[in-house]
Parts: sequence; C-alpha cells; structure tokens
Amino acid sequence: MMKRYRILTPVPNHTEVIGTVAFSQGVAECEAEQLAAPLMYFRAQGYTILEQDEAGEWVPEGPLPPRSKGVDPVAALQAENEALRAQLAALAGPAPAAKPTRNASTETWRTWAVEHGGLDAAEASELSRDQLVERFADTEEPKP
Repeated sequence: MMKRYRILTPVPNHTEVIGTVAFSQGVAECEAEQLAAPLMYFRAQGYTILEQDEAGEWVPEGPLPPRSKGVDPVAALQAENEALRAQLAALAGPAPAAKPTRNASTETWRTWAVEHGGLDAAEASELSRDQLVERFADTEEPKP
C-alpha cells in the first residue's frame, strides 16, 4: 500500500496550490510519491503532517527521515515549481503572434491575417487595411 499523507496548513481554511500539492479549506491529501521536496518545505514551515496507518486512520507522522545535508527545503520546492512551469509552458506551445498596430500598413495586416488569422492569401488581398483591422483588431485600445 502506498503511503498517504494529510497535510494541514498553519492558517485554518487556507486554499492554495503549493508545488504539486493542492490545499482546500486548509487540508491536502496526497501520496508519498508527490511529496519529496514539498514535505521538507511543509515541515520547515510548521504544517501539521498526518500519515494514514494500515487501518485507514490519520495519525501524526512517524519519525522524520534524515534530512539530506545541505538541502534547503524552500530551494528544493522552488526548483520543483520551475520544472513544473517549464512543463506547462511546453504543453501550452508558443505564444500567439502579436497583432499589428491599427495603423500598420495594409501589407502588414494582410501578412498577419494569412499567417495567424486563418485567411488565405487571395481572400486577404481583397480586403482593405480598415476591413482587416475591423475583422481582427481588439475592440478596445490599450490605455497609455
């Protein structure tokens, strides 16, 4: 049976995701595989950590495993967060290309419409700059 943990936040009813652990109303439950760096952080920050015994009851955590010499729990959690952010960015793909400014040339708008707006070149060539702007530009101008 995989070891499971219940982690209680120091602030009651706190809801937040910390690393890979999602807290709702001050409580998170997760399996040991998820928790190497986060457990070090939670211990250092005063969270209450319970583990599930063989009977399914939540009991205070047993003896702490020896802490790796020179491992900073906060730095370990930050590194894990960075790795997760990189994975998320890779899944999200490249950011969409910025639209031209409203006063950009007709050719700039036509090129953008073909490359990013889903128009074919023939359709884009039939539209004026103002028609392209009306079709693709945001309705609100950014405020200076």
